[in-house]
Amino acid sequence: MNNELFYYLEAIAEGCQDSPDGARQAILENAVDDFNAMNGTCYDSFDAYINYLKASSKKPTPPPVGTIVMAARPFSNVKRGELGVVYENYNRNGFDREGGQGVSILFSNGFYDGFSASDLERFNIQMTGVVEESLASYQFKDVMSLMDDYRKGVFDQQFPQTRFRLAHFQLIKNDFIADEQSQTAAISAVGFNDR
Repeated sequence: MNNELFYYLEAIAEGCQDSPDGARQAILENAVDDFNAMNGTCYDSFDAYINYLKASSKKPTPPPVGTIVMAARPFSNVKRGELGVVYENYNRNGFDREGGQGVSILFSNGFYDGFSASDLERFNIQMTGVVEESLASYQFKDVMSLMDDYRKGVFDQQFPQTRFRLAHFQLIKNDFIADEQSQTAAISAVGFNDR
């Protein structure tokens, strides 16, 4: 289910928790129609309602601190292929209607920001499945301390090692391992050799 639709339905569902089941279903199906009208989408209202019920018991969980991520497309000051590390999980309730859990990510170039689940999808930030144990216990205090740690090199050793491991993983995943020239081209294409 689309994260934006899920969180839209979640916000509507919170307002009709005390409604009878049939009324609640009708409210949520109407909400899908409203979402479609606002966003130019064409989700089937009944299917989306059923998918919401399934997904609402499985809300997306944020990646743990120390998880290495990769930008699959450029945005802000982040290049395609730029690696980042989750340095904080935080509660987004009260930020906007999406609420839920958010993650703060520091990219290898020093850019940092907080991201909701839909932001991760919108900016195409990919979870690599790699959790750097040395960063898993990182304790975020404030942005000034984060930047001090970045300048002191707390994160420096992890990015090059992870870049190599991820490049190898990417090559295997995409069946690029044909010869050394193909490997070099593939690594270059995903931006792993730009540091």
